[in-house]
Amino acid sequence: MPVKNVVSLQRNTFFSTASGAPCYARSMSLRPLAIVAAVLTALGASSLLVGHAPAKNSEQTLQTQIAQVEAEVDTRERAALAQASHVYVASPQAMVAVGKVLFFDKNLSVNRNTACAFCHIPETGFQGGIELINRTIVNQPGSVRTRFSLRKPPSAAYAAFSPPLQYPTKPGEAKCSHCFIGGNFWDVRATGLRLGNPAAAQAQGSPLNPTEMANREPACVVRRISQRPYRGLFAQVLGPAPSQTTTPRRGSAPKFRVRTTHRGSFRSQPPIAYACSRRST
Repeated sequence: MPVKNVVSLQRNTFFSTASGAPCYARSMSLRPLAIVAAVLTALGASSLLVGHAPAKNSEQTLQTQIAQVEAEVDTRERAALAQASHVYVASPQAMVAVGKVLFFDKNLSVNRNTACAFCHIPETGFQGGIELINRTIVNQPGSVRTRFSLRKPPSAAYAAFSPPLQYPTKPGEAKCSHCFIGGNFWDVRATGLRLGNPAAAQAQGSPLNPTEMANREPACVVRRISQRPYRGLFAQVLGPAPSQTTTPRRGSAPKFRVRTTHRGSFRSQPPIAYACSRRST
């Protein structure tokens, strides 16, 4: 199957609106098989062009490279945890330390195997780090490894410097007039208008995206944070403990705090543990 047909297959499987907005509710039962077939076919077709191993070895090569990225993320997580254990809570570095442990923590994904850094590895400019995928289909696998992202991961290197989405119309008001400035994601859907920060809006997307970290609801992310060794630092730096969640206000300091309506202790909520269990398809 030509690569362009693979792209068409992905589009038909994952998009159902004229604007191209992702719709995850449809074709859910067929998605894993469709993606696996598309990926393996694409790798086989592309191997003739980029010099990779034959198609029968592509899956083994892919798994090896995924394992290499996972190992690199694990190494960086250990370093981040070590740094966080010695940081002075009142220092500016405390917030940096919290950000690092969150960024490299694979346990925040549904199958405890995909950190934010898995698709934004520093070695490749905070983009995807799986070489075989970068040279072929570019769509990265998520926590459920048979699900692939809809687009190539954008670099996260400068995401925090992007202002809220705006459209200046007066000359001299911004670097350009009658143009869009700011926002995150390729389609700038993380506008930052609600939280005052596009990076905060972007950070709320991946943990719940079925093709990325694949948590079923925000409460699952909060529960995972409450189980991690940096929970104490998280609470000291950002305020309420992760098991006591609040809705962020516009312009508030902990902009990436998870929004949820649940306000009880997760230790007394067995249904939450069941709802946040592993996924295989």
